[in-house]
Amino acid sequence: MKNILFYKYIIIILLIGFFSCQSTGGGEELFHRVLPTTFSNHIVINGQVDAISTSMVSCPQNVNGTIVFIIEDGTYVEKGDTVCILE
Repeated sequence: MKNILFYKYIIIILLIGFFSCQSTGGGEELFHRVLPTTFSNHIVINGQVDAISTSMVSCPQNVNGTIVFIIEDGTYVEKGDTVCILE
């Protein structure tokens, strides 16, 4: 009994596959001409970038002076770089 049911399912699946693969008779060719062109390999993304880590820079409270130079916000610095000059 199980074998007969199994064969019925197989026959149904084969018939569906056979009739779904038949031509519609439109006679249209399924080709497209491919032409060489330039390819741009970049992605444009909008968003905001935040620092991985930040450090607080401060000077002693008893120092009076005028800021002559301060590095621009967001600039990558390494140990020993000048970030601010007071006069």
